[in-house]
Amino acid sequence: MLAGDNMATALEVAAAVGIAKEDVYAHVKPAGKAALVERLRSQGSKVAMVGDGINDTAALAAANIGIAMGGGVDAASEVANVVLMGDQLYQVADAVDLSRKTMAKIRQNLCWALGYNLVGIPLAAGALLPSMGICLTPSISGAMMGLSSVAVVTNSLLLQLDVRNMRGGELPTSALPRQAGSALAKVAPPLAKGAGYSPQPASITSQR
Repeated sequence: MLAGDNMATALEVAAAVGIAKEDVYAHVKPAGKAALVERLRSQGSKVAMVGDGINDTAALAAANIGIAMGGGVDAASEVANVVLMGDQLYQVADAVDLSRKTMAKIRQNLCWALGYNLVGIPLAAGALLPSMGICLTPSISGAMMGLSSVAVVTNSLLLQLDVRNMRGGELPTSALPRQAGSALAKVAPPLAKGAGYSPQPASITSQR
């Protein structure tokens, strides 16, 4: 956790969210936040920076993934890759969880499309016509391609079920008070592991 506040305030916030004392940096200026992010990246780490203030913009831009909290200043949102539509810390874990599930869906769809075409295209081309007399007519081939598209879209839409199963697909109406400072985490390990988080849904807007 990087904070511009004093150490006592930073440690109090860190204790509330389960961040170890040795991972807390207080009295950090904007340039210092960016420098720490760049140092971690130079060591081979994949770094995500979470912030909501103008003091976080340099670090957000320097990180592999910049995550801006909703309700923060526009400058943070402009440089961030992901903008959360709320200001609750658990939504950061939601963003990582949903991103992993989205990538899993993409891989599933690619595998399905590849396998489907490996079977369907030779049949449509008449590969089995000489030996078995089997060949797909243009109308059947078109119907099969349409079915493939429906299957891919349906599989993608199932991601909505994962979101609803987290917390009914809705964000709570009351937001937790925004704590001082910014959270810094490596993307590779599970986010907030051991910090008492449970996956919750988040509304996420991708900048690019």
